[in-house]
Amino acid sequence: DLISVEDYHKLACKGSKMVVDMIHSKDRHVFIHICGNSHTIMDEVPEMSLDVFSVDHLVDRGRVKNDLDGKFALMGNVNPVATLWNGKPVSIKKEAKKTMDAVAPGGKFFLVPR
Repeated sequence: DLISVEDYHKLACKGSKMVVDMIHSKDRHVFIHICGNSHTIMDEVPEMSLDVFSVDHLVDRGRVKNDLDGKFALMGNVNPVATLWNGKPVSIKKEAKKTMDAVAPGGKFFLVPR
């Protein structure tokens, strides 16, 4: 959301892949979080060889599961303000269940605020 898809490709994609490769060379796991709606770059994300991709609450849960399932673990995407800060226990549980129902089947998922 902060930069265009073209700028992402020009400025961030190659550098991100280099950092991920360097961390993997140290035998470490890597996760990346991209704030905002990352659907515009979803095709490039698997090329980074991540262990975990963390998605913002603005990303459609079902779509990210469909687009990236099995490529790596997913992390996200409960709204930290509307749900956790402003929510009540009942609404928080409802949102968490909605997220788990959409993304967790098959495993490789971390439920976290993003």
